[in-house]
Amino acid sequence: MVNKKYFSFHNLAVFLLIVITFVVYFGSLKNEFVWDDFLVIVNNNFIKSWNNFCQLFNKSYLTSPSQIRYLEVINIGSGESSYRPVVTLTYFIDYFFYKLNPWGYHLTNLLLHILNVLLLYFLIRLITQNNIIALLAGLLFAVHPVNTEAVDVITFREDLLCFLFFVSSFVLFIKSANSLKKRNLFYSLSLFFFFLALFSKEMAVSLPLIILLYFLLFRERIRIEFTTFRKYFLGYSLILAFYLYIRFVIFNIDEPLGRYIADNLYINFLNMVRVAAQYIQWLVFPINIYVALPENPARLCYSLFDVRVLSSLALIVFILILGIRAYKSSKYLSFSIFWFFITLLPVANIVPIVNYMACRYLYLPLPGFCLLFSILIFRLFNVYSFRFFKITLVILILLFYSTFTINRHPVWRNDFSLALEMLKIYPDNPSVHRGVGVLLERAGFLDLAIKEHKKAVALKSDYVEAHNRLGCVYYKKGLIDKAIQEFKKAIKLDPSFGEAYANIGVAFIKKGLYKEAVKYLKQGINLDPKYVFNYNNLAIAYIELGRFEEAKKTWQKALEIEPDFETAQKNLNRLKEEHLELFKD
Repeated sequence: MVNKKYFSFHNLAVFLLIVITFVVYFGSLKNEFVWDDFLVIVNNNFIKSWNNFCQLFNKSYLTSPSQIRYLEVINIGSGESSYRPVVTLTYFIDYFFYKLNPWGYHLTNLLLHILNVLLLYFLIRLITQNNIIALLAGLLFAVHPVNTEAVDVITFREDLLCFLFFVSSFVLFIKSANSLKKRNLFYSLSLFFFFLALFSKEMAVSLPLIILLYFLLFRERIRIEFTTFRKYFLGYSLILAFYLYIRFVIFNIDEPLGRYIADNLYINFLNMVRVAAQYIQWLVFPINIYVALPENPARLCYSLFDVRVLSSLALIVFILILGIRAYKSSKYLSFSIFWFFITLLPVANIVPIVNYMACRYLYLPLPGFCLLFSILIFRLFNVYSFRFFKITLVILILLFYSTFTINRHPVWRNDFSLALEMLKIYPDNPSVHRGVGVLLERAGFLDLAIKEHKKAVALKSDYVEAHNRLGCVYYKKGLIDKAIQEFKKAIKLDPSFGEAYANIGVAFIKKGLYKEAVKYLKQGINLDPKYVFNYNNLAIAYIELGRFEEAKKTWQKALEIEPDFETAQKNLNRLKEEHLELFKD
């Protein structure tokens, strides 16, 4: 009878988790490609041919920040600046089945989120031995609005996959520690999933600390001695060391991927304290969730005695003290608090990252909050015996979070909806206006894009990237002279900005000024010798000038850099047909 009752609850719990997650996130299936999806999937040839599969394991996989500047690029590697081959492999598979139909990619993200919800339910049940707490935690994780960024944007899938393998590895560690017959099997699988988690996203580096935390808190429940645990821990440490070597030595990009806020370690610390407090506020009250957080000097904190820093620091210290004091009285409470802070460490900008704050960074830390919240609700259940009150409270909480989540899906519908959201949050930020201009340009709203780029340069006259993109939009509208003016402004402000040379070269070709085009395209090649489109455009200028031998050599050079560059190959073949004498040697 007990077993039947248990399985009945378990089956109902799994059913509820699947259905509620699907219903709340169904709106994401209507979304289009957005944001980085164009760089990694739509405008990138990397995932569109299985011939590129082997590049997952060499440095051509990586895309440098300077290459990302070129919006129309198609042969720049995977689009990832960090080594995440597991994630890219899933894009290969999605493209094989769905081509460029965004629905299929969003379905994959939704299915991964459902798997993660179920996995968290199993993990909490394994740790607490309490079905109610596990179900509450799973439901809260399923519907919490901070997860929308990770689920709704296809190319933020790394957070979903990292979570999947991270939690799988942790579950298998617990099973291994409590098993005798299958200990080695569970342990080996745990190491394997840790390996996959690391090569999905860097946040997985926190797993050994989570395992250590679990051992320290629940040592009496684990069927291994400390000496055995040290051997266990060594396995995770070796895999972590291997990953760090691969990531920072073999697959390292020479260009910096991020920086400290205001390029100052002290200011970085002050503002990251504020960021952590903001994350906590979003977990409890998910209002005013930022799509992105551009650095704004006027809003930064520069002193420890700034009331914003002091209040944030007080909140964090209070929660940490609560976690320490709960060590004896409520170990589950302590575990939930330290899970949140430990898993947040990799994105705390200790090692500089591109975006120092993002909602998707909370996908892995969120289970800590879900467990904490579920424990408090469960204790409230024990205080109040009125069953209707208990059920009503849970439903209201879930509806509260679900409503916010459902309302977030339209924000990520397409680039235009995203642009409107960003303008609403940051009306006076030049980088936002430039970013919105790029989104509008990509969506085909060229006049609106010009308006946003003009606002960006009005707010920041020396904004190189904004002048360059304004020139690009002018070019697309056929306003070539205006485009050239903006490209020249960008070059004057930053003579090392290679993209502007590439763009002005194309503009001069359009005007028929081929000698000018050659001059700028050569400079562009000197600044960015791997950007193959410069070679193609330079060869076109040579053809127009009658310099066929130089055109041949330039296209050949482009094909040396990118053997699959079809445009260069077609142009070279056409040149061979028309001037066979150039190829007799």
